[in-house]
Amino acid sequence: MTKNEDREYQRSTAWLTIGVAAFLMIWFGRFFPVSGDLTAHYLLVDEIMKHGGVRPGSPPNVGIMAAYPPAAHWLAAVVGWIGGSGLVGMVLVSITSVFAAYLLIGHLLGAASPVRMTLFLALFALLLPSRSLIGWEVLGNFFYPQLLADVVYLAVLLWLAKVADTWEQAALILAVGTLTMWIQPVVAVHIFAAGLTLIAFLALQRWGATKKVPTKDLLILAIAAAASVAAILLNPAFQSIRINANHDGYLEFGYSHMLWVAVACGAVGALSLVSQLRGRGERVDAVLGSACIAATVLVFLQWAILRLSGDGSLYAVKKHMFIVFTLGAMNAVRLIASFLPTWRLSASRLAVPVIAGLASSAALNGFNTPVVPVVRAIDYANNAADMRLPPFTPGNTVARDAAQPALINWMISLASFEHPFNTVPAEGEKINAGAQYAMVRRSSAIDRNCRGRYAESAVYVVIENACLRAYGLGEKIKFGSGGDGSWFKTTGWTNAESWGTWTSGKESAGLSMNLPAGSKGPLTMSVEANALLTETHPKQVVHVWVSGRKIATWTYSLGEASHLKTAEIPEGLIRGSALNIAFEAVDAISPAQVDPSSKDTRVLGLAMKHLTIAPK
Repeated sequence: MTKNEDREYQRSTAWLTIGVAAFLMIWFGRFFPVSGDLTAHYLLVDEIMKHGGVRPGSPPNVGIMAAYPPAAHWLAAVVGWIGGSGLVGMVLVSITSVFAAYLLIGHLLGAASPVRMTLFLALFALLLPSRSLIGWEVLGNFFYPQLLADVVYLAVLLWLAKVADTWEQAALILAVGTLTMWIQPVVAVHIFAAGLTLIAFLALQRWGATKKVPTKDLLILAIAAAASVAAILLNPAFQSIRINANHDGYLEFGYSHMLWVAVACGAVGALSLVSQLRGRGERVDAVLGSACIAATVLVFLQWAILRLSGDGSLYAVKKHMFIVFTLGAMNAVRLIASFLPTWRLSASRLAVPVIAGLASSAALNGFNTPVVPVVRAIDYANNAADMRLPPFTPGNTVARDAAQPALINWMISLASFEHPFNTVPAEGEKINAGAQYAMVRRSSAIDRNCRGRYAESAVYVVIENACLRAYGLGEKIKFGSGGDGSWFKTTGWTNAESWGTWTSGKESAGLSMNLPAGSKGPLTMSVEANALLTETHPKQVVHVWVSGRKIATWTYSLGEASHLKTAEIPEGLIRGSALNIAFEAVDAISPAQVDPSSKDTRVLGLAMKHLTIAPK
């Protein structure tokens, strides 16, 4: 191939890469994945955007995120300053990171090898159910800094594959590893470990080839190892990530025996090194094999620390698996390809951006919540807070937008209205109970019932929180997403879904409302609900309480035609305007208990859809 032809391929590949990246930005940039991790990382991005950094003294609304390594959040903030939204900044950086990661993976595998590209695409499709390839960090959980750091990690591996001098290798891992500590310390440790393992392997290889002890290489290895340990332990980010490692969150893969999977990946990495020692592999095989073994060792090291000292969590151990699993797959592709007829084809480089785009699309498929409505809600909340309305003080106002997920309301309450970071998203009702004012969507009922209205817009208004509990007899309360059921719920409920809301556990799920002045009983309460019923769990008994007195016991049976139940509220229980209702599902059970294939361990009682209270 002539130089002109090679330049033409490079130009075509660059334009194709830009085109695929633009498509991913346009297509997936309209959405984002809702998760507790995303909302927590957004708090730090928002803090940086509003104040040019984290304010002294750990702002109460930012909480533990104030000490989190901020480099990834600064990048999102810069994009947010340009685009007008920190949330959009996080989304665009995430999309770019996934695409960049798979571009680097393609080049590490061998962009000019059609065989390797085809094998990787086939293996990627086969491993999709694992949910542990790079890119899946931002689905279910939103390990946003880890994803960005993965790009740096893969770039370091590609660089190591091209750098032969041991001093240069050591300098590279020390410099980039130290910088990556400010992005995500766990991945920084992987950079140090991969580089040190590679230097050790190459020293061993040189020893075997020359029959002489590679004194210089071993000296560099010792110096680099000591410097790496110092770079980790002396960085303030290390203590922060140790604290975060003790948080045991939810992270599930498509396989059960994580440690055996890690062993299998490490074995594939070891085979790559054996192949290299036998003269079958290329330098990149030594890099990928060393990185895979190092990553596997880190999994077992953190697991051992957890088992022996209790420091950390299984959640923290699992976070390593995105790198381990991906490296195992990459080593497997190159090993299999080494036994197949292969050839180099320059045009194959054009396939790398396409394959990276396909892989990114699969990873980003979980971006399914529209971003524009959330950005508009955030903008309104920020403007309302900035206007310093007479009743507003930090923490006395919460977001209660029934059209938004509970996590988004929690995020806005902390970021825009500066509610202290002393609850978790699941305790949204706890935040609501202590707030004096609430940001809600305007409606005819709000305009009719709430006299004190502030910062009114066409869509939103800030009102007194207690006003939301005002109930007009005969009105239907809807418990689905976007319904007004969240205004009346107290404790004992799951997050709202499209159809309605489950009561949570066997404890009572409460409602609190204020009836119109002068209301008299008896009243009839009508509830449209269902229960979790199967052939092995065919019945659900629900006790209904009003103001501490049981007024009804309902039984839901499998095959029942109607799910509408009624109960009479005696006149003696209508005391003033306040009415407190509780539903106690005595046979509550989790889907996992009735269906072994289900991973849903929530204990669910009554599936509430609608409720109406009217004169008898």
